[in-house]
Amino acid sequence: MNLQTYTEVTAIVDGPKGPTVKTPRGDIAASLVIAASNAYTASFLPEFASKIVPVRGTVSAIRPPVSHLPGGNPGPLRYTYGFRHGVGDTDYLIPRQGHLTNGRGDTSIILGGAKSQFLKNHELWYDNINDNEEMPGARQYFEGFMPKTFQGWIGGADNVEKVWSGVLGYSSDFSPFVGPHPERKGIMVCAGFTGHGEWNRH
Repeated sequence: MNLQTYTEVTAIVDGPKGPTVKTPRGDIAASLVIAASNAYTASFLPEFASKIVPVRGTVSAIRPPVSHLPGGNPGPLRYTYGFRHGVGDTDYLIPRQGHLTNGRGDTSIILGGAKSQFLKNHELWYDNINDNEEMPGARQYFEGFMPKTFQGWIGGADNVEKVWSGVLGYSSDFSPFVGPHPERKGIMVCAGFTGHGEWNRH
């Protein structure tokens, strides 16, 4: 195997024997190419430009107070949560499992969303790949979320350890594209997960 890291794929062109991957380090002829680049698929398969759009999201890592660690009262958060505040305005919460099983490891809580802070400003998140800075208002939102939502939570701004952005691939029909390219031989696509590892609308 020849693994080429940090090598940008600029295009995939059709050839007589299969697709050719174009890169700054040279061209690679293949019988099968698997495109698993999610939000960035259209950068080398432009026919996906209107089908998979990069969407910027935001998330935080929160350190729980003593009251919500094992042995505390009301105790640790044991489950993942989804919060729906309105159309398109959702948050999610994932407690790390290290502190729930053996009392060791990462005790942080992952809280993502804060969409109410930027949802109406499309240029901040829709078709935006700028993931090197925080979303405006997101930190303040996360700082107030836990004490407002969970009974007995002691803390606020000091509990928010980190806030960051990431880029998701949203598909035009909210379902992922997984399988062979419908019009080009030798290309498989696995992308457009709309913020989920998998998506099932049934």
